[in-house]
Amino acid sequence: MTVTDGGYKFKGGEISGQNLLIDAPDGEVVINNQISFQRINSNSKSLEVKAGKLILNHTNNIINDATVQGGTLIVGEDETHSDAYLNINNTIDVANEGVLGGHGAIKGDVFIRSGGALSPGNS
Repeated sequence: MTVTDGGYKFKGGEISGQNLLIDAPDGEVVINNQISFQRINSNSKSLEVKAGKLILNHTNNIINDATVQGGTLIVGEDETHSDAYLNINNTIDVANEGVLGGHGAIKGDVFIRSGGALSPGNS
């Protein structure tokens, strides 16, 4: 699934597929339900945030790895979503101009590359 503009809110039921790409400059995508994505080949990530903001507010399972480059990934947008959970089997790579933050928890390896930022509590 590819999202190229913001203003989306997903509620109810699990969202699943092969990969999720967020490329929505100045846009925001909020997902309040469980997600599960599995990449289909070694050239893609199961989750990519290239531009805009992706907010995950539920127990979120990403089967493989994730890249945040030029966008923002928030796990638990505020204290009322502090139970948000992101399970990564491999790694989250926060690259140049990418931001990883939130009030929730992450299970898996996180690499903050040059120019990337970690923002605990969505600060």
